[in-house]
Amino acid sequence: MAAAVSSRSRGAAGGLFFLFTLLGLVCTAASLMDENKLKNIKETVQKAEPDLDKVEAQRDTNSEIINNYVSLLDPIMR
Repeated sequence: MAAAVSSRSRGAAGGLFFLFTLLGLVCTAASLMDENKLKNIKETVQKAEPDLDKVEAQRDTNSEIINNYVSLLDPIMR
């Protein structure tokens, strides 16, 4: 009986070892894929930053928008 129990525990340990090894390989592969995606995203952001800066320079600030809105409403309020 004790021999059967010890062989079962070795089998479970072997199964757990296999499971954690497989899990480690999958996580490593997934992190490598994420690293490539991260590089692509960084390149895209760097390409888009000059365009974003141009748009931000052209748009009105919040205070300018509020002043324009108030100036439109001012004749109505009087």
